[in-house]
Amino acid sequence: MVDRRLVSYIRQQVSKGYTLSQIRQNLLNYKYDISKINEALKHIYSPEVKHVVHFSHSVIVLILIVCLSLLVISASWLFILRDNSPSALLDLNLEPVTTSIAANSRIAFIKEISNLGSGRRYDITLSYDIINLNTKRK
Repeated sequence: MVDRRLVSYIRQQVSKGYTLSQIRQNLLNYKYDISKINEALKHIYSPEVKHVVHFSHSVIVLILIVCLSLLVISASWLFILRDNSPSALLDLNLEPVTTSIAANSRIAFIKEISNLGSGRRYDITLSYDIINLNTKRK
């Protein structure tokens, strides 16, 4: 703990124009402990600074209103932007490799299936029938 009387004495001597070495030597002549002298000098030349912020009641209320407004706006956006797509929504794109085939033969397709729904995975089976445009039969 710093000796307040010693700090006060050192400040008085500095204001009178004495150097720190003269003040230290004088205190040592009067049998002051060197650690006490150094502690007092350190206290004088490195003051403790405290920063205190004081908010008025109106500022606190304003901060609370802004925080609550941001919370309500965020919740509204999450509600509006949530995924409203159905769980089962597939987009199928088929392109035939050839456009004409012989009877009882197979046709090859390039298949592209996109999952546009909110469901993660589907098992699907594709089957196709070829219909004669003239007779409307398979």
